[in-house]
Amino acid sequence: MKIISLWRHPVKGFSPEELKSVSLVAGEHFPNDRMFAIEDGPSGFDADDPQHISKMRFVVLARSARIANYETMYLDDSKALEIFEHDENCICSFDMATQEGLDDLADWLTNRFGDEFKGPLRVIRAPQNHRFMDYKSGFVSLINASSVEALSQVSGEDIRVQRFRGNVVFEAPAWEEDNWLQGQILQLGNVRLEVLKPTVRCKATHADPNPDIASYNIETVPLLMTHFKRNTMGVYARIVSGGELCVGDNLSIESIDE
Repeated sequence: MKIISLWRHPVKGFSPEELKSVSLVAGEHFPNDRMFAIEDGPSGFDADDPQHISKMRFVVLARSARIANYETMYLDDSKALEIFEHDENCICSFDMATQEGLDDLADWLTNRFGDEFKGPLRVIRAPQNHRFMDYKSGFVSLINASSVEALSQVSGEDIRVQRFRGNVVFEAPAWEEDNWLQGQILQLGNVRLEVLKPTVRCKATHADPNPDIASYNIETVPLLMTHFKRNTMGVYARIVSGGELCVGDNLSIESIDE
């Protein structure tokens, strides 16, 4: 088994960014993943006491496929978020390190989405020990590319792995991840992860991640249920031993009693 791609999603619900390598730290989240979220009306999120909040309180693909029309890139050095607007063929930039920049992004998105969300839209930043994941302990998400391909083949649809918005995409026999037990340790290069739970899928994966399409065009959840009697794809894990993770690293499984 081998790691074939790495991804982060700096703004919850918005486009993924592909990485060649990433430094993981024990007990922490996947770096710069789901750092920001677009709140749709007051969500009750308290940065001083961060708790998991349903994704339906945010601007996410499960609520609008149009989000995929905006291709984002977070610049680590400048803390800026660049958004390529395909309809206008232009790039806008926002300073994510300042409240003014966050407010400017909220205004920009409000002007684009109109009344699609009830609003008011507000960009919120996660404190260091929190990320805007769909699962409260979703530190790292893993996707088996062969499982996605198996779904593509039986459904007759071209389903891209990016629909499932994982951090670590690996290549193994299809549905190999079903053999992983909660608490089992995965060795990825010199990094160790503990398996937490399968990832339950929702309407967000119905949205085509291609910015030129940005519509609900494949109902992946019904396809999973019809062909495989399941609504899961991939697993969540937590980092128990950190290090540098690179594309091409091997993935192996430790038995629970090791």
